[in-house]
Amino acid sequence: MGRFQIRLSLSLVLVIAFSSLSHGSAIRQEEEVDQEANDSIQEVLTFEVVVINSEGEPVKDAEVTPWAIGSAQGHGAWNEKAAGGVKAEAVMTDSSGKATIRYPKFSNVAEEVRSTTISVAVKHPEYPVVNDIHVGMPAKKPHKVKLPTGSMIEATVLLDGEPVVGDEIKANWTTGASWTEDSGVQIDQDQKTIRTTPIPKGIGQVMFVRLDGDTITHFSAIEDIEIDGTEKLIKKSVELVPAVTIRGKLSDEVPRPVISGRVKFQTITDGRSWDEISWFDWAQIEEDGSFVIDAWPKGEPMQLTALCDGFCAKNGEKPPMVTPERARGSYMRAQVFLEPENSEITVEMEPMSSCRIEVNNAFGKKLSGVTAGANPNIGWWNGGSQIYCWPLVGGVEFLKTGKYNRDRKDGIHTQPFSGKTDEDGFVTIQLPARKTNLWIGNERYQLAAKAGRRSRRIEVEQAKSMSLEFVLQPKGLDVLGDWEDLCGLVFG
Repeated sequence: MGRFQIRLSLSLVLVIAFSSLSHGSAIRQEEEVDQEANDSIQEVLTFEVVVINSEGEPVKDAEVTPWAIGSAQGHGAWNEKAAGGVKAEAVMTDSSGKATIRYPKFSNVAEEVRSTTISVAVKHPEYPVVNDIHVGMPAKKPHKVKLPTGSMIEATVLLDGEPVVGDEIKANWTTGASWTEDSGVQIDQDQKTIRTTPIPKGIGQVMFVRLDGDTITHFSAIEDIEIDGTEKLIKKSVELVPAVTIRGKLSDEVPRPVISGRVKFQTITDGRSWDEISWFDWAQIEEDGSFVIDAWPKGEPMQLTALCDGFCAKNGEKPPMVTPERARGSYMRAQVFLEPENSEITVEMEPMSSCRIEVNNAFGKKLSGVTAGANPNIGWWNGGSQIYCWPLVGGVEFLKTGKYNRDRKDGIHTQPFSGKTDEDGFVTIQLPARKTNLWIGNERYQLAAKAGRRSRRIEVEQAKSMSLEFVLQPKGLDVLGDWEDLCGLVFG
């Protein structure tokens, strides 16, 4: 029996399980499981993007950057390793506004999972940045992108009534351009002004931060600016005020000393659009359960989550600036403090559950060095989501470097909710009480594909220990791409 026939017979078994698929659950990429790329089957394909302005004229020298890939496994940031070394390369448009974008046929070449969507961003100094362009693959014709009109904000930033500029002043504005290594911000030392890149029509926002090295000393308010697109430049005067210090503690459910404690927090937008700006940071929790947030913008409400050994923050309640529509979803939610600077805040905590996992091969041999873990998410009100308290990146680091560093592996910077099996094939991890997807594997072994997934859905009950046993197979016996082929046969 040939390779294809073996795969097909394995895949046909999965038809029985099709009715149990949860169509509404998104599976995050299994970052901790190494995938060995099969370069021999990868192909680099192309599609065309044509960038025009509001009058339909081609835009030359627009930078088109692919940044994410969608597939049957979900939508996530471009993973060069999974794609077999195919890089996300920016391309400048030519005089006809055209850019040819390269992309991998397989978003995960080891699993032969095909790329079905490529997400790109378009950046040009005379137009607002457009980040959310999603192009279905294969694209049969060039994909047109119309850049919106907008206005730049030229701000005079005042400290004690006097204009201040320089490297110590950082700007954060609508479109997310400020969170990039090359933000495009312009500083006029003579006029003592700071100019943003264009912001599209609607309610734009801008905020300024003053730094002393890596220490925040002042914030401006988050300013709303109405932009109708008729002016290329809108002038604004913004006053800096001293940052405030926030003090807090974990609730008494957590025994002292607190081990490996950290809080992650950010401002709350009013939910009018997805382009509103926010400020975010993190802080370490001391053994006595206390923490100090050294710099916070005065008057801004805070949403926060926390994690320590054995405990996580309780689910937060919907604050008044969040509509029922924006509160939907199955995420655990951040706790909200509307006036955090007025008194010490207390973060309500609850115990996690201990999950003991045993890993064997098909012959009953215990497998050591196998990573098992989950990626439970916290949902930010009126915003996105992230794994509980990971990665730990502060606003200062992001504004200064334009990078979201996930590479630190020391102490509390290590990704939580995962571990490696010992020589007896066991690993114990702590998990929040909820349904979650468990992934298990290493460079040699993996779970068998089941209904197009390698993860397994489990339900964790609060403060209850659980034991699970999994049998892994050597890599190469099946690939997730076979499930796509099978679904095409049955439903195509």
